[in-house]
Amino acid sequence: MLIRWILVPVFVLVFCTFFGLYRAGVRNRAVDRTAVVPDMLDVLFYVLIVLLIETRHADLIALILACVYAFLRVVPRFDTRSSAGWKRSADTVSVIVLLAMWVIFLLEVLLLI
Repeated sequence: MLIRWILVPVFVLVFCTFFGLYRAGVRNRAVDRTAVVPDMLDVLFYVLIVLLIETRHADLIALILACVYAFLRVVPRFDTRSSAGWKRSADTVSVIVLLAMWVIFLLEVLLLI
């Protein structure tokens, strides 16, 4: 059952990526799609989610951390009123959350939990 729920943060990030591309295309009228580089943190997140699902390690802790990560990646992208310091802090915390998710997954796989 958690497999369906752990995909929700992935769908949120994918939707926000497409929305950001659309918004950039509306402003510029000609977006060079080859120049759009995916954020490597999001790619690491997607890979981790696939591994969690395939190894059946998608538990409640992974779900909560995935939601926190998605929230910290989405809100600063669309919040134009906040300062750059808050956005930098959100990026730092999202990196820490992603690192924690990878460490937990590593321990679960290596220790056969």
